[in-house]
Amino acid sequence: MLPGIIAEMRTREDSPTPEVLLCERCGYRVGGLDPAGACPECGTPIAQSMPERRPGLPMPTGGPSSFARWLFAEPWRMLTNPARAFSRCRFEPEPNRKRLAFHIAVASFLMGSVAPFAAALSPNTDPFSLLVAAVALPLFAFTWVPVFFVIRLLTYIEARGIRFFGARRRFRITPNVALAICAHAAPGWTFGGVLVVAGVVLGAWLQYLATHQSTGPLHLYLLAAPVGLPVMGLFAGMIWFETMVWMGVRKCRYANTSEATSEWLAAEPRGVIPASDPVPGSNQAGESGGSPENAFGPVPGP
Repeated sequence: MLPGIIAEMRTREDSPTPEVLLCERCGYRVGGLDPAGACPECGTPIAQSMPERRPGLPMPTGGPSSFARWLFAEPWRMLTNPARAFSRCRFEPEPNRKRLAFHIAVASFLMGSVAPFAAALSPNTDPFSLLVAAVALPLFAFTWVPVFFVIRLLTYIEARGIRFFGARRRFRITPNVALAICAHAAPGWTFGGVLVVAGVVLGAWLQYLATHQSTGPLHLYLLAAPVGLPVMGLFAGMIWFETMVWMGVRKCRYANTSEATSEWLAAEPRGVIPASDPVPGSNQAGESGGSPENAFGPVPGP
């Protein structure tokens, strides 16, 4: 038990602070090195690790039309080139909170309001049920609220999880970085909401087909389609979200926030270990052939 406690204490003490400038590819300390040079560990140009090179991704600035275009463009960007998106994202908390809230709100509205209303308007519904659904329509405007808090809770757990496991692997996943990763992966929730609504509508028609025509061995599957297809759509959205989070961790595990400014290229503050120390997981050892070191100084003895 004692070695485990000591190892955990070392992990916490050795965690890099946001002020330290790291190579974003391998995690090597490049603060104090020539900005025109390259990382001594992996050869990546130091300029590519500067916070200033992250322009950020666009946010809606106009009216409803601008917001609608953004809602379509954002998932498409994350689907077609997520690596480039995560390499350009910034880590200021306020824009990322808005981005996350937008996507969760849209996904919650689709899952909690549109999907139940679409189910109420299924093609095999009798006229009385249609009347009840029309009367209850205002209620569907509020059923998305509990869905919103459920998705927000799942996203919070995800952010805490990547911070916890990132710390154990000596990644620098700060709260702002974790927020940015989850916010840029949140289009997965929107995608899941769209698939849930599509599953409800398609499932209702398939069930109608199964109850009015002979469908042979597919009869039971078609009858279960109104439930099975939305569930499959929800899981597809969750898988997309989890995949995007994983890719975000891979791209942002050593990301430099605005706190790691260019001042670190001139001189590092007192108490910071020199830039010649190797990174976590590196095979580099001391020049004298002594004990191996990590990015934050020599590994202390037991």
